[in-house]
Amino acid sequence: MSDTSDHLLGRYDQDLSKLRAMVSEMGLLSLQHLNAALRGLLQADLAAAEQAFDGDERIDRLETLADELIVQIVVRYSPTAGDLRSIMSITKAITDIERIGDKSAKLGRLALLLGEDLRETDFKAALETMAMRVVQMLEEALKAFENCDQQLAEQVIEQDDAVNHEYNQLHRRLLAYMNEHPENPDLSLRILQCMRALERIGDHCCNIAEFTLFASQGVDQRHQPGDGKESTLM
Repeated sequence: MSDTSDHLLGRYDQDLSKLRAMVSEMGLLSLQHLNAALRGLLQADLAAAEQAFDGDERIDRLETLADELIVQIVVRYSPTAGDLRSIMSITKAITDIERIGDKSAKLGRLALLLGEDLRETDFKAALETMAMRVVQMLEEALKAFENCDQQLAEQVIEQDDAVNHEYNQLHRRLLAYMNEHPENPDLSLRILQCMRALERIGDHCCNIAEFTLFASQGVDQRHQPGDGKESTLM
Protein backbone atom coordinates (compact mmCIF):
# COMPACT_ATOMS: atom_id res chain seq x y z
CA MET A 1 0.00 0.00 0.00
CA SER A 2 1.40 3.41 -0.96
CA ASP A 3 1.99 6.28 1.46
CA THR A 4 -0.88 8.13 -0.21
CA SER A 5 -3.23 5.21 0.38
CA ASP A 6 -2.07 4.91 3.99
CA HIS A 7 -2.68 8.61 4.52
CA LEU A 8 -6.12 8.43 2.93
CA LEU A 9 -7.06 5.43 5.05
CA GLY A 10 -5.88 7.23 8.16
CA ARG A 11 -7.99 10.28 7.31
CA TYR A 12 -10.98 8.04 6.65
CA ASP A 13 -10.63 6.34 10.04
CA GLN A 14 -10.33 9.74 11.74
CA ASP A 15 -13.44 11.09 10.05
CA LEU A 16 -15.41 7.94 10.85
CA SER A 17 -14.34 8.14 14.49
CA LYS A 18 -15.37 11.79 14.57
CA LEU A 19 -18.76 10.87 13.14
CA ARG A 20 -19.29 8.13 15.70
CA ALA A 21 -18.35 10.55 18.48
CA MET A 22 -21.02 12.96 17.24
CA VAL A 23 -23.63 10.20 17.28
CA SER A 24 -22.58 9.19 20.79
CA GLU A 25 -22.92 12.77 22.01
CA MET A 26 -26.33 13.09 20.35
CA GLY A 27 -27.44 9.88 22.02
CA LEU A 28 -26.23 10.99 25.45
CA LEU A 29 -27.98 14.34 25.09
CA SER A 30 -31.21 12.68 23.97
CA LEU A 31 -31.12 10.41 27.03
CA GLN A 32 -30.44 13.36 29.34
CA HIS A 33 -33.31 15.34 27.85
CA LEU A 34 -35.69 12.39 28.10
CA ASN A 35 -34.83 11.88 31.76
CA ALA A 36 -35.29 15.59 32.43
CA ALA A 37 -38.67 15.56 30.69
CA LEU A 38 -39.77 12.58 32.77
CA ARG A 39 -38.68 14.23 36.01
CA GLY A 40 -40.82 17.17 34.99
CA LEU A 41 -43.74 14.94 34.08
CA LEU A 42 -43.69 12.41 36.91
CA GLN A 43 -42.27 14.53 39.74
CA ALA A 44 -43.66 17.92 38.70
CA ASP A 45 -40.07 19.19 38.51
CA LEU A 46 -40.72 22.30 36.44
CA ALA A 47 -37.02 23.23 36.17
CA ALA A 48 -36.30 19.83 34.62
CA ALA A 49 -39.31 20.20 32.33
CA GLU A 50 -38.02 23.57 31.18
CA GLN A 51 -34.58 22.07 30.56
CA ALA A 52 -36.10 19.36 28.35
CA PHE A 53 -38.33 21.83 26.52
CA ASP A 54 -35.52 24.24 25.68
CA GLY A 55 -32.58 21.87 25.45
CA ASP A 56 -32.60 20.22 22.02
CA GLU A 57 -30.69 22.93 20.11
CA ARG A 58 -27.38 21.12 20.62
CA ILE A 59 -28.86 17.89 19.25
CA ASP A 60 -30.13 19.74 16.18
CA ARG A 61 -26.73 21.35 15.65
CA LEU A 62 -24.93 18.01 15.94
CA GLU A 63 -27.35 16.49 13.44
CA THR A 64 -26.45 19.19 10.92
CA LEU A 65 -22.70 18.73 11.49
CA ALA A 66 -22.99 14.94 11.24
CA ASP A 67 -24.96 15.16 8.00
CA GLU A 68 -22.28 17.41 6.51
CA LEU A 69 -19.52 15.03 7.59
CA ILE A 70 -21.35 12.03 6.13
CA VAL A 71 -21.52 13.73 2.74
CA GLN A 72 -17.79 14.51 2.93
CA ILE A 73 -16.94 10.91 3.84
CA VAL A 74 -18.94 9.43 0.98
CA VAL A 75 -17.56 11.90 -1.58
CA ARG A 76 -13.93 11.72 -0.45
CA TYR A 77 -13.49 8.03 0.24
CA SER A 78 -16.14 6.11 -1.76
CA PRO A 79 -16.66 3.55 1.05
CA THR A 80 -16.94 -0.13 0.23
CA ALA A 81 -20.19 -2.05 0.76
CA GLY A 82 -19.60 -2.97 4.40
CA ASP A 83 -18.49 0.52 5.38
CA LEU A 84 -21.32 2.06 3.39
CA ARG A 85 -23.83 -0.05 5.32
CA SER A 86 -22.37 1.30 8.54
CA ILE A 87 -22.56 4.88 7.29
CA MET A 88 -26.14 4.39 6.10
CA SER A 89 -27.05 3.03 9.52
CA ILE A 90 -25.46 6.04 11.19
CA THR A 91 -27.40 8.36 8.90
CA LYS A 92 -30.69 6.71 9.82
CA ALA A 93 -29.87 6.50 13.54
CA ILE A 94 -29.05 10.21 13.62
CA THR A 95 -32.55 10.99 12.36
CA ASP A 96 -34.16 8.84 15.04
CA ILE A 97 -32.01 10.30 17.81
CA GLU A 98 -32.96 13.81 16.73
CA ARG A 99 -36.63 12.85 16.76
CA ILE A 100 -36.25 11.43 20.26
CA GLY A 101 -34.92 14.85 21.25
CA ASP A 102 -37.99 16.45 19.68
CA LYS A 103 -40.34 14.10 21.55
CA SER A 104 -38.50 14.79 24.81
CA ALA A 105 -38.96 18.51 24.23
CA LYS A 106 -42.67 17.85 23.67
CA LEU A 107 -42.85 15.89 26.92
CA GLY A 108 -41.14 18.80 28.67
CA ARG A 109 -43.76 21.20 27.31
CA LEU A 110 -46.58 18.88 28.38
CA ALA A 111 -45.03 18.58 31.85
CA LEU A 112 -45.11 22.37 32.16
CA LEU A 113 -48.78 22.39 31.15
CA LEU A 114 -49.73 19.54 33.48
CA GLY A 115 -47.86 20.69 36.56
CA GLU A 116 -49.18 18.64 39.50
CA ASP A 117 -52.30 17.49 37.64
CA LEU A 118 -50.90 14.14 36.45
CA ARG A 119 -49.84 13.16 39.97
CA GLU A 120 -53.44 13.56 41.12
CA THR A 121 -54.79 11.04 38.58
CA ASP A 122 -54.83 7.24 38.44
CA PHE A 123 -52.68 7.30 35.30
CA LYS A 124 -49.35 8.33 36.80
CA ALA A 125 -48.23 4.84 37.86
CA ALA A 126 -48.99 3.24 34.49
CA LEU A 127 -47.39 6.13 32.62
CA GLU A 128 -44.31 5.85 34.83
CA THR A 129 -44.01 2.13 34.10
CA MET A 130 -44.18 2.81 30.38
CA ALA A 131 -41.71 5.68 30.68
CA MET A 132 -39.12 3.62 32.57
CA ARG A 133 -39.30 0.89 29.95
CA VAL A 134 -38.74 3.45 27.19
CA VAL A 135 -35.73 4.89 29.04
CA GLN A 136 -34.27 1.38 29.31
CA MET A 137 -34.89 0.84 25.60
CA LEU A 138 -33.07 4.06 24.74
CA GLU A 139 -30.11 3.23 26.97
CA GLU A 140 -29.79 -0.24 25.47
CA ALA A 141 -30.41 0.87 21.88
CA LEU A 142 -27.63 3.45 22.12
CA LYS A 143 -25.28 0.94 23.75
CA ALA A 144 -26.06 -1.69 21.12
CA PHE A 145 -25.49 0.77 18.30
CA GLU A 146 -22.21 2.07 19.70
CA ASN A 147 -20.84 -1.43 20.38
CA CYS A 148 -22.42 -3.19 17.37
CA ASP A 149 -24.05 -5.55 19.88
CA GLN A 150 -26.51 -7.64 17.87
CA GLN A 151 -27.87 -9.57 20.85
CA LEU A 152 -28.67 -6.40 22.77
CA ALA A 153 -30.23 -4.87 19.66
CA GLU A 154 -32.56 -7.86 19.36
CA GLN A 155 -33.58 -7.44 23.01
CA VAL A 156 -34.49 -3.80 22.35
CA ILE A 157 -36.67 -4.82 19.41
CA GLU A 158 -38.48 -7.36 21.59
CA GLN A 159 -39.18 -4.70 24.23
CA ASP A 160 -41.06 -2.59 21.70
CA ASP A 161 -43.93 -5.07 21.81
CA ALA A 162 -44.21 -4.55 25.57
CA VAL A 163 -44.31 -0.77 25.15
CA ASN A 164 -47.03 -1.10 22.52
CA HIS A 165 -49.02 -3.37 24.84
CA GLU A 166 -48.72 -0.89 27.72
CA TYR A 167 -49.73 1.93 25.41
CA ASN A 168 -52.83 0.07 24.22
CA GLN A 169 -53.90 -0.79 27.77
CA LEU A 170 -53.43 2.78 28.95
CA HIS A 171 -55.20 4.12 25.88
CA ARG A 172 -58.28 2.03 26.64
CA ARG A 173 -58.31 3.24 30.23
CA LEU A 174 -57.96 6.83 29.15
CA LEU A 175 -60.81 6.57 26.65
CA ALA A 176 -63.06 5.22 29.41
CA TYR A 177 -61.98 8.08 31.67
CA MET A 178 -62.71 10.63 28.96
CA ASN A 179 -66.23 9.23 28.56
CA GLU A 180 -66.82 9.38 32.31
CA HIS A 181 -65.22 12.82 32.78
CA PRO A 182 -66.02 14.92 29.71
CA GLU A 183 -65.67 18.05 31.84
CA ASN A 184 -61.86 17.82 31.80
CA PRO A 185 -60.81 17.34 28.15
CA ASP A 186 -57.51 19.26 28.44
CA LEU A 187 -56.12 16.91 31.08
CA SER A 188 -57.12 13.83 29.10
CA LEU A 189 -55.66 15.20 25.88
CA ARG A 190 -52.34 16.04 27.53
CA ILE A 191 -52.05 12.59 29.05
CA LEU A 192 -52.82 11.08 25.65
CA GLN A 193 -50.10 13.23 24.05
CA CYS A 194 -47.61 12.04 26.69
CA MET A 195 -48.50 8.42 25.97
CA ARG A 196 -48.10 8.92 22.24
CA ALA A 197 -44.74 10.66 22.66
CA LEU A 198 -43.43 7.78 24.78
CA GLU A 199 -44.73 5.19 22.32
CA ARG A 200 -43.03 7.01 19.44
CA ILE A 201 -39.76 7.21 21.37
CA GLY A 202 -39.99 3.44 21.80
CA ASP A 203 -40.43 3.11 18.03
CA HIS A 204 -37.35 5.27 17.42
CA CYS A 205 -35.34 3.10 19.84
CA CYS A 206 -36.50 0.03 17.93
CA ASN A 207 -35.35 1.67 14.69
CA ILE A 208 -31.89 2.34 16.14
CA ALA A 209 -31.64 -1.33 17.16
CA GLU A 210 -32.70 -2.41 13.67
CA PHE A 211 -30.03 -0.19 12.12
CA THR A 212 -27.48 -1.91 14.38
CA LEU A 213 -28.46 -5.25 12.87
CA PHE A 214 -28.51 -3.82 9.36
CA ALA A 215 -24.94 -2.52 9.74
CA SER A 216 -23.78 -5.99 10.80
CA GLN A 217 -25.95 -8.25 8.65
CA GLY A 218 -27.02 -6.18 5.65
CA VAL A 219 -30.64 -7.20 6.25
CA ASP A 220 -33.39 -4.63 6.58
CA GLN A 221 -35.07 -5.74 9.81
CA ARG A 222 -38.20 -3.77 9.00
CA HIS A 223 -39.07 -6.48 6.46
CA GLN A 224 -39.09 -9.79 8.27
CA PRO A 225 -39.12 -13.19 6.52
CA GLY A 226 -42.69 -13.83 7.62
CA ASP A 227 -44.11 -10.98 5.57
CA GLY A 228 -42.26 -11.88 2.42
CA LYS A 229 -40.52 -8.52 2.26
CA GLU A 230 -37.09 -9.19 3.69
CA SER A 231 -34.41 -7.54 1.61
CA THR A 232 -30.67 -8.00 1.79
CA LEU A 233 -28.86 -4.81 0.83
CA MET A 234 -25.31 -4.50 -0.37
